[in-house]
Amino acid sequence: MVSPAYENNLVLTWFREHLYRRHQRFKCNRCYKLFKEHKELEKHQRSKTPCPLREVEPPMDPSEGFTEAQSKLLKSRKQGKRADVNKKTEVERWYDMYCILFCLDPTSPELPSSPCKWSLP
Repeated sequence: MVSPAYENNLVLTWFREHLYRRHQRFKCNRCYKLFKEHKELEKHQRSKTPCPLREVEPPMDPSEGFTEAQSKLLKSRKQGKRADVNKKTEVERWYDMYCILFCLDPTSPELPSSPCKWSLP
């Protein structure tokens, strides 16, 4: 029999992998266009005709995915670079991920009242 803590950890791991496979986006630093694949961004950057330089980065809609900067924040929590990460419950880690993905402060009233209930596919 699998312990609930182990099963919850598997669900968080699966969810994190799903995020990287399906929702991570790569952003051009000149025009701020988003790409689903890093190869597409590289092709864009190596184009003979450079993209227009935009002075102001438009806000990103979270439904479009998440950026490399957000990915680094998610990974820093995953790899335990923060001293308190191993002390957090699955619910606290879920809220951490939610705040990163939706650019929210942990005290924001926009946070859901309870975490999503997941089950592995």
